[in-house]
Amino acid sequence: MSIRSKILAGCLALTALTGFLGGFAVLAERQLDAVARRIYDDAFKSVSYLRAAQLGFARLLADGRADAASASVAVDVLDDLDIVRNQAMSPAGKAQAKALRRRVVDVLK
Repeated sequence: MSIRSKILAGCLALTALTGFLGGFAVLAERQLDAVARRIYDDAFKSVSYLRAAQLGFARLLADGRADAASASVAVDVLDDLDIVRNQAMSPAGKAQAKALRRRVVDVLK
């Protein structure tokens, strides 16, 4: 085998290695993007809606009256808790959101 053939084979091997590593990096980056979106979008949205439900529930308990405005706030609280349940990242989080929603419904009755 001539020196030119060996150099060509080495360059082709390095090119193939570079292509493989580039493809692996793209795949890893896509997976990291999906995880980051799940963490920041789903979890933070869920916490935001949970906080809104908490504030709405506190407003309901502070008012202590049953009128159209409080009924609207109650519906908003239950809707926020539904969103929290749907956006939860784990089955345990979904179960806790569902249990919390049931407790809120029991208190509002």
